[in-house]
Amino acid sequence: MTDREIVRQISLGNKEAFRELFHRYGDKVYRTCCGLLNNEHDAEDITQDVFVRLYEKAGSYRGDASVSTWIYRITLNRSFNFLRRKKFLVLFTDGEEGGPDVPATETDNDTGAFCAEDRKHLRKALKSLPRRQRTAFTLFYYVKLSRKEIAEVMNTSLKSVESLLHRARENLRNKLQIHFHERASHTR
Repeated sequence: MTDREIVRQISLGNKEAFRELFHRYGDKVYRTCCGLLNNEHDAEDITQDVFVRLYEKAGSYRGDASVSTWIYRITLNRSFNFLRRKKFLVLFTDGEEGGPDVPATETDNDTGAFCAEDRKHLRKALKSLPRRQRTAFTLFYYVKLSRKEIAEVMNTSLKSVESLLHRARENLRNKLQIHFHERASHTR
């Protein structure tokens, strides 16, 4: 069954079709949310929110864009709406924003993988990127979308996506260079 057929079936109330859509896109939506929100728990909540929204809006899917583009646009919108609400709440409460979490299984510094301190600096650097750079970076490296797919999702040109990815890599390189230089000098 194609993605479009699945969405049509969902609009008719077919729960098996909804399970299939989740099976195809659940992990990718979750990784997108992790990359944008920098917090596994928030990413889980927003992933659920995205799929509830997809279920509710299946009947209004017009087919102007591919189903995957439609899903990623909803994911981006829900994630950015969440971030705006979270920033608003932090401004008006005494509590501090919770520390971000990034899914990681690599912990061995000897193999060149990130240690907990490295992941902390990477999360901080990712979070500091301008929104469009962070979005393109997340979709490319976390979700593994092609540049063309990212251009569709972000409703921009392929050249713009290439520029966003280049600037994101340069900004991350500059932000992380200091941390890794300091870490290297401490391990000598």
